[in-house]
Amino acid sequence: MYPNDAEDIKAHKWFRDVQWDRLHTMIPPFVPNIKSLDDTHYFDEEDPISDFSESTSAPPPTADEIAEALKPFPHEIQEIVRGYLEHPHDSLKLKKVEREIDTFVMCEEQKDYLKGFVKHYGRKEKKRPRDRLLRDKEIAPKVLELRKRGAFLGYTYRRYRPSREGIMGAGSSRQGTVAVAGENAKRAVWPRSRLSIH
Repeated sequence: MYPNDAEDIKAHKWFRDVQWDRLHTMIPPFVPNIKSLDDTHYFDEEDPISDFSESTSAPPPTADEIAEALKPFPHEIQEIVRGYLEHPHDSLKLKKVEREIDTFVMCEEQKDYLKGFVKHYGRKEKKRPRDRLLRDKEIAPKVLELRKRGAFLGYTYRRYRPSREGIMGAGSSRQGTVAVAGENAKRAVWPRSRLSIH
């Protein structure tokens, strides 16, 4: 950034009525009424987006399987762990459950077993796309196809190939050398593909 490097933008006809020198003293047309630093009431409410993939959807465990897996534990612990299975979990909820299990009075091996049990048998929240267009089942395939087609539009890959005239001096047959103007000496030049930042 330099002192006057935005003058061409400020001079554009779109900003014709903007008084740049008085902008910092003017009252904006809309002043948000914020109650606290984390006040987000101006944003649309959305369901939380999980980081679990819906591709791993195993059949739910039967009551007998759960009872058999929790058999070695006291009745109170069994009830608490069954409660963990009632609600779907994402990674944050799973970590909270693991912290609660760490407070149980039992050996570390049993705690690890219960953590693995909840992770394996618990229902995972389905992941939904962050992009609203991709959430719509009708238009999502069309949007994806258009984005794939236009993803690299305007870009072409060209492998770096130095020209012989640019690298080699007149009459030279050695690759990787160039004649220095006004001197008889030649200095080695590395092709760009061999350069390394390490």
